[in-house]
Order: sequence, then structure tokens, then C-alpha cells
Amino acid sequence: KNFEKSYAACLHELVKVYFGLPFLHESVYSDTPIKWRAVKLSLGSRPWDELSTLMRKFEREAPAMAEYLVRTGELPADWSASFEAPSPKKATRKGKKGKRRGGGSKSPSKGGKGKSATKAASSDEAAAEAGDDDEAEADDEADETDGAGDSDAAPNAAAATADSDSDSDGGGPTPTTPTRPTPSTRPKGRLLGV
Repeated sequence: KNFEKSYAACLHELVKVYFGLPFLHESVYSDTPIKWRAVKLSLGSRPWDELSTLMRKFEREAPAMAEYLVRTGELPADWSASFEAPSPKKATRKGKKGKRRGGGSKSPSKGGKGKSATKAASSDEAAAEAGDDDEAEADDEADETDGAGDSDAAPNAAAATADSDSDSDGGGPTPTTPTRPTPSTRPKGRLLGV
């Protein structure tokens, strides 16, 4: 506690204290290693009562450890660890994974869909679905009116269209040019590899 008071008098905060082992020199030219920082005590995370207990423990064990250091040349690995504070456990909270959104580039210039392109695509799909419903209703009405007349009328109409196709070109039926699919004839969903 005197350390803390003297540091506070100089407007400093005592954060760590290092303790060195006493050493016995037979002569000035001894090759015995000096462990100046055998034990380190961090003061910020511990109360002073616990620190004073650790200091008394060091005072009791230091002479024996100094003798051990002279004999073997190093300290036991677990001795310094016995003075360290247990690491405080952090409160863990299980995090939620965010929803995955469609990847790709946001910039239309890089081949991706921008926000406006995405909105336009969704409105095209909605219009296509509405158009499919209208066409289906129109086909149902046409089937009902065709079925109301004679049963011979439908085959005659089909024969008349086949005759007109062959007459227009002078030989066979006219070849039809492939057209680009319209929103109503496009398949729903994404096609892979397209």
C-alpha cells in the first residue's frame, strides 16, 4: 500500500509490480543468472487484500526458489504462474446469423442488378403473371365459344389455315422466324448456365 501512496503523491497510478529473487553471490564474478522479474503482479484487476496475500506468499517462497535457481539455472515453469490472476471469463452471448441476401455486384455496370434494376425486374415479373392470367382467361373463353358451335367447324378452320400457308409461298408452309420470348412466355425462375 505504501507503493500506491508514493505513486499517487507523484500523480502516477501503480499498475504492475515486479518482484525479483534474492541471489547469493560467493564472488562478484558469479555467473548465476539474476531473475529481476520473477513475479509480476497486476494491480488493476485485483483487490489489495489479495495482493498482500500474494506478496506474503512470495516472501515465504522466494528463498527456496532462489536456491533452486542457483542449482538448476532456471525456475520451475509453474511457479510464476501461481501468482497470476485467473483470466476473467467474458460473458458470451450466442449471436444470430444474419439473413443471407443475394450476392453479386450492386452496380449494373459490373453485370449485377442495381436497386432500380431489381425493382424493375420484380415489376416485370408481376406484370407477366397478370398477363398470363389474362391470356388463360381469354383461351378459356375461346374454347367455350368454339365448343358451342358444330363439331365440324373446327377441323374445317384448321384445314383452311393450312391451305392458305401453302398457297402464299408457292410450295410449302412458310418458315417462321424464331422470336424472343416475351415476359408471358418466359419460364419462371432462373435457368442455370444461361
